[in-house]
Amino acid sequence: ELMLQDRHHALPVVESDGRLVGLVSEADVLGDPLYGQGARRTVGDVMSRSPITVDVDATVGAARDLIAERGLRLLPVVKGHVLFGVVARSDLV
Repeated sequence: ELMLQDRHHALPVVESDGRLVGLVSEADVLGDPLYGQGARRTVGDVMSRSPITVDVDATVGAARDLIAERGLRLLPVVKGHVLFGVVARSDLV
């Protein structure tokens, strides 16, 4: 619902301490074979674990190259394993 409401293609998944643990995307949700069958699945069940990230000190060019090379829509920005923000493909256009 959050993805539809705010028109996000993907969302980072974090622990209470801010540590990035995954990324849930439209493909993860739409590819869930149990969606709509009454099964109470969690984001943790369908998210992509160990997403591609970029360090907070990386250049914009490095982030752009990573997004282009990997075909990403969303690139989490981290320091260590803590999420600081995200860079979307649309941010770089």
